Amino acid sequence: MSSPKRLLGVLRPEASESRMQRDALTRRNRVSILTPVTNRPQPRRSPLQGLRQTLLRNLGIKITSLVLAVAVYAHVYARQEQETVLRVPLVLDGLPAGLAYRGDVAEYLRVRVRAKGSELIRLRAQTPRVVIPLAQARPGLLQRLVTTGDVVLPDKVDAAVIGLVEPTVLSLQIEPIVTARLPVAVALRGTPASASARYGATRVWPETLTVSGPAGLISALDSVRTEELDINGRAESFGASLRIVLPPGVHARTEQVAVRVPIVPLGRQTYGPFIVGLPLGLRASWRSVPESVSVRLGGPRTVLASLRASDLRLRGEPSGPPEDGGHVRLDAVLPSSIRNQVRVESFEPGTVVLRRRVP
Repeated sequence: MSSPKRLLGVLRPEASESRMQRDALTRRNRVSILTPVTNRPQPRRSPLQGLRQTLLRNLGIKITSLVLAVAVYAHVYARQEQETVLRVPLVLDGLPAGLAYRGDVAEYLRVRVRAKGSELIRLRAQTPRVVIPLAQARPGLLQRLVTTGDVVLPDKVDAAVIGLVEPTVLSLQIEPIVTARLPVAVALRGTPASASARYGATRVWPETLTVSGPAGLISALDSVRTEELDINGRAESFGASLRIVLPPGVHARTEQVAVRVPIVPLGRQTYGPFIVGLPLGLRASWRSVPESVSVRLGGPRTVLASLRASDLRLRGEPSGPPEDGGHVRLDAVLPSSIRNQVRVESFEPGTVVLRRRVP
């Protein structure tokens, strides 16, 4: 008699066939998992990725090693005695009231110092000074050699001053302090625009300043000068605030002054005609042809507008010995107040000659 399982397989052949297919598929999957894949290409690493991996490998150990190396170096540096050169300020101290000095004084000196590394670090944080006492100074020439004894180290610093890199001798002219009141001179640079010109004096407020300093310096000053003011291309009047420039050792109560530069537009105007005035010795025998000439002037419009024809004269001078037809050189005589502001551009007509008078 057949078993139930065999009977079930006979009765359901499709179920048995499906199971066999599943078993075959499972076996194929196992083989594919166990078999290594040899044909798949491996990704290539870039040089930058390789360097990054090299740097980051054992990063903690590398950082610890670096910290220990720095600590060992700092310990050795702090205990080892060394020699170095420091840039030290020079101080002139205790000059009596009412006195000042003239002379070239270096702002810093180079000093050679020996100390342990830890002390050198303190010296760089708390800079020593070279102090020259002037409490006993009197008017006259003072010459003094700067020595290592003039170097003042900070408190509680264990260091030795070996010497100065360059030997230094101070040469000072001690003088009494004097005061003087001097005018302010404005320094201008450039020229106004082509159709404009300066007209009148530059105004400054205050006009004078009180300065003080060594007597020798003050006596050599005739004014207090300002920094340069550029007027190049300016077409009209303008104002500005300028810094005053003083020699070293001279002081003033203010550092700036206010200025105003007058600049006006230029114009042209024709005046005349005017009788040509020949020299007295020629008037009886000679005359000019033509006898009257107009003159064209150029200058600030305000000046030309205020100029009257009665303010002008026209003078004629022969270019050589008087002769019939000889050329006459013309000259416009202007008032002295505007002579430097107005220029003669032309005469109309431009040619004048001599003619002998007919008896």
